Amino acid sequence: MLSFLVLNYNRPKETELCLKSIKQFTKFNHEVVLLNNGGEDHAAIFSFFNQGLIDKLILRKKNSGCGLGTRELFNDFNLDNDYVVYVQCDQFMVRDFTVEEFNSYKQALDQNKSAAHVDLSGNQGNGRYSERAHLTSKKFYNSIPNSKGGPGPYANELWTE
Repeated sequence: MLSFLVLNYNRPKETELCLKSIKQFTKFNHEVVLLNNGGEDHAAIFSFFNQGLIDKLILRKKNSGCGLGTRELFNDFNLDNDYVVYVQCDQFMVRDFTVEEFNSYKQALDQNKSAAHVDLSGNQGNGRYSERAHLTSKKFYNSIPNSKGGPGPYANELWTE
């Protein structure tokens, strides 16, 4: 029904809080995919998998940056669902997320072709788009022209965001 795509770079404590909040507050069937985009604490990342906090794990040795890591989550992995919640690892849920709420967001996106996502990050962009946490469709995200840049080691290139 829904996939959570979580991007981590060297923040195991924040990632654990994020993953535990998804497990605690998401009240319907979902999958969690974690891309560990480099970093040093691989033992913690494996423990999240062993605790059942993630269903699929992509483990990178070298940081490819936020833009390319996000692309990899959307493009290079066999997702089971058409709709995703993309979450950067320092975000976390604070209230129940029900199937009824998800269905209302999905319906809004399906009916309003000018809407591309539902911002779940609490207006961190101050009225501007923020990729920090949002619900969107794989089809929409994959229609965005691919770029080679984004926050991180490729910040000097054109950003997908």
